Amino acid sequence: MLLEVQHIRKAFPNGTRALNDVSFSVDAGEFVSVIGPSGAGKTTLFRILNGALLCDAGEILVSGVHFEAAGRRQRRTIQAKIPAGIDNGQTISIRGQGHAGKNGGPSGDLLITITVRPHKLFRREGTSVLCEAPITFAQACLGAELEIPTIDGKVKYELPEGTQSGTTFRLKGKGIPELNGRGRGDQYVTVYIETPRNLNREQKEALKKFAESVGDNNYEERRKFFKKFKK
Repeated sequence: MLLEVQHIRKAFPNGTRALNDVSFSVDAGEFVSVIGPSGAGKTTLFRILNGALLCDAGEILVSGVHFEAAGRRQRRTIQAKIPAGIDNGQTISIRGQGHAGKNGGPSGDLLITITVRPHKLFRREGTSVLCEAPITFAQACLGAELEIPTIDGKVKYELPEGTQSGTTFRLKGKGIPELNGRGRGDQYVTVYIETPRNLNREQKEALKKFAESVGDNNYEERRKFFKKFKK
């Protein structure tokens, strides 16, 4: 049986008895109408069925599962321990915190499906953490000590000179913990060169002189790219 309502009773503090020993059942595919004059208790019944109101006595079963014991249903907050490393869509179980068992049997378990809120900086792939970090042209050319954010806080990384835009480096052990507690993943950081804007006249002249002094010999990938068109 899909829905079973058994001996529901409800009275209000002013003495009004809205429901008195109401019982009925609805099977899958059936249509049931509840009719009666104003004040007969139709609204009270449906408020009890949707959980908005407690009944004084009786019980409701949905597909054989206890929905509400007479006057005993309570809303409460329980604490759930979320294990490190859990991912979006995974489920944890809390024993004995589900619906009451049928015919006085033990309560079922509470199942909680986890939804992980996206982070504005990090992305996750399994136990790996991915992010991007901007660097300056000078840092890419000369190398630099960078402060890289991780899920544990900032760590220092020595960027080698001559780093190209799009280079990815690994921070070992700075990823997501394994669910079984055996180790952690890594963090992968992809750097990209941020081009400066709004240069003044002096800066532009200095940059032109730098470009002239370097020439094309120091741009290996650029030379390879244009060499393909000469063939």
